[in-house]
Amino acid sequence: MLHTDCIRSRKDTKVQCFVSLVCVLVGLMPGMAWSDGGAAKLSEGDGFVVFCSQWMMKLAERERANLAGLQFKAGPSGVVAEYVGYAKQPLSCKSRVERPGVRGVGVMIYHEIRYRREGSDRETAQASEPKVIERIEVTEVFRCDGTRWSY
Repeated sequence: MLHTDCIRSRKDTKVQCFVSLVCVLVGLMPGMAWSDGGAAKLSEGDGFVVFCSQWMMKLAERERANLAGLQFKAGPSGVVAEYVGYAKQPLSCKSRVERPGVRGVGVMIYHEIRYRREGSDRETAQASEPKVIERIEVTEVFRCDGTRWSY
């Protein structure tokens, strides 16, 4: 799977470097492959808006997988579980391609959100409203070879 440079916008540069390295080594998530090998063909204009929409759908799939695999641990008032989710819409989705058929990059910014669920037992915790415990602004840079976007 091809993956672009992955940069997290955080104040903590150690975390920034680590996350970037992990993104490059394993991709955003194992098994998050597109049927055409990690690329989206250009359609109308340079197609980056469509690519961003597809990427957000992949993040929604990842959030559902994270929820399905919740690991509960003993907490102060029963059990607690944390997981990562994503905003439904990107904050920004901007192409830096001068014109169709020319190489360039696209920059997408979205929120990654860490949630916590708590309850007296597992069932109560799973049914509880998730609490936002951290919101991180993620910036991803994607490449365009002139004919398709890739990650």
